Amino acid sequence: MRRGRSRGSRGRSSSAGLEKRNAIAGTHTVIYEPNIGFEQALFSRRLTLRCGVDETSPTAGLSVKIPPFNLDVAYVRNMARSRVGELFGTESNSILATLTLDYGAIYREH
Repeated sequence: MRRGRSRGSRGRSSSAGLEKRNAIAGTHTVIYEPNIGFEQALFSRRLTLRCGVDETSPTAGLSVKIPPFNLDVAYVRNMARSRVGELFGTESNSILATLTLDYGAIYREH
C-alpha cells in the first residue's frame, strides 16, 4: 500500500493581499483573502477536475486532454468582487474557456 500523497490529486492554499489608498478621503485599508484549491486528475491525466475559492469567489473547473488538444473550462462566482466591487454586476456567473493546440505534438508525429 502506498503512503503519502495520493496519485493525481493536489491541494494548494495561499493568500492575496489587497491594499487601497485614497489620499483625498484620507483612507487606507489592507485586506487579505484566501486562495484555496483542490484538483483531481483521472483517466491517465486526460481529465482533471478542480474546485476552490479565489479570494472571495467560489470556483470550479475541468481540463480535458485529447492530444493534440487541451480544453480548459472554469466557472467563477462573483469574479474579482473583493478587488473591483460590482464592476461585473451585483451578482455574476462567469465561464472562461481555453482551447489549446499543441503544434509540437503534431510535428513530432510526422
